[in-house]
Amino acid sequence: MKSPALPFYLLGAGIFLLFAGAPLFSNGMFLDGIWYAVVSHNMAEGLGTFWKPYMTASMYAEFYEHPPLALGLQSLAFKVFGDSRFIERWYSLLTCILTAGLIRMIWREISDYAHKSLAWLPILCWVLMPLVTWSAANNILENTLMIFTAAGGWFFLRGLKGHRWVHLAGAALCFVLGFLSKGPFVGFLLAVPGCMWLLGGKISFQRAFVDTLALMGMIGAMFGLLFLIQPQSWTFLNEYFHVQVVNSLQNVQTVDNRFNILYKILHECYPIIGLGVAIWLLGRKSADDYPEGSLKWAWVMLGIGLAGTLPIIISMKQRGFYLVPTFPFFAISASLIMVPYAAAIVKWLSLRKLGLRIFQAISVAMILTGIGISIHAAGDYGRDKDRLRNIDTILEVLPYETIVRVPKWLYQTNDIHGYFHRYDRVSLSPEEGFYPEYAIVGKGNRPEFLRFYDRVELETTHYDLWKRQREPMKE
Repeated sequence: MKSPALPFYLLGAGIFLLFAGAPLFSNGMFLDGIWYAVVSHNMAEGLGTFWKPYMTASMYAEFYEHPPLALGLQSLAFKVFGDSRFIERWYSLLTCILTAGLIRMIWREISDYAHKSLAWLPILCWVLMPLVTWSAANNILENTLMIFTAAGGWFFLRGLKGHRWVHLAGAALCFVLGFLSKGPFVGFLLAVPGCMWLLGGKISFQRAFVDTLALMGMIGAMFGLLFLIQPQSWTFLNEYFHVQVVNSLQNVQTVDNRFNILYKILHECYPIIGLGVAIWLLGRKSADDYPEGSLKWAWVMLGIGLAGTLPIIISMKQRGFYLVPTFPFFAISASLIMVPYAAAIVKWLSLRKLGLRIFQAISVAMILTGIGISIHAAGDYGRDKDRLRNIDTILEVLPYETIVRVPKWLYQTNDIHGYFHRYDRVSLSPEEGFYPEYAIVGKGNRPEFLRFYDRVELETTHYDLWKRQREPMKE
């Protein structure tokens, strides 16, 4: 009898839409995500180039904070589909769909024939990790990186079945593309051969050693070719290394304890643990033995995930979403442990058509509810809703592509730069002695530089817009 996998795929999609739908399609976004959308949108419109990205006229006129590939890929979406506020959101959703497909491909490479149809299980585990839906809604670079790390893992596994060097070259290319998307966070792909030897016994030490050396050689050759063909790439990556990597290691601190990242990954795995307990309780009585090699592959996948987690301990600059590219491997590892119990549940359902239909109906209802929530939220205000209402009100008055004067404290409110420039290409400047046509200040405030301005009457709660009414006197 054919395995009833469809309702489980629908369940995963329904859970994703229920949690991600509203924040994904409503206005408002995490600081980093709105900045990336600004840079990508600018690149699509000819402001800045691939190797010299541009954010605003007054902040990061040369954007060396991250490598440019993910931004360049998103800029293609803007070029093709226009500048709607939904473009970066659809791009982010697409990265998740592609990642889900790659998880399925990896599963089918390592599972035995009888359990290939359980590919929905690692996808479900992955969707249940809270930062997956959060990252989908917030346009972070890790979404794109996750595609390349998952694809790199698949190339390694595919190489076990033949065409070893071709697939190793594919993994090397994924490493390079991942590095050009998010920098050193792709480095854990180098650990895959070692994990397959040490934790799973899937390859010999000799092969793991040779594959790792060959992989590094291919990566070096690909970067060398890139520097030869695109000399400006060397300049960019050199700037990126000093501006972002070295500075982050030496000067940036976001946590008090460098082991905080281990708590983060544990926190992300809580829902998977809960799912595992539920599956074990439901399927333990009729479960078969573990398929041959299943637990060894679970260790390999866990090792790959930890290889992408533990190095972050080196830095005191840590964010939970840095772990997102490792999530497919943690999800696959957990799923391999659940295999016999999940298979027993599927078998039980397949013998009860009415129960299967009810389960499928529930899954479809979740998807429809998620779609309904997404449609209702589309274009409405979500994150930062009060400030965004103020910004939209002000943008109705401001000319397109202009620079406005702001006080220093407002200039240091980083996300406001992203919103103003993404929506109407407005840059904010705190420069002393600079008196453009418009100025924006906090509600009810009147700093000294406004002596040449009159307030524009608008219904706002956070900011006031002022328009210059007379020429500044020479000082």
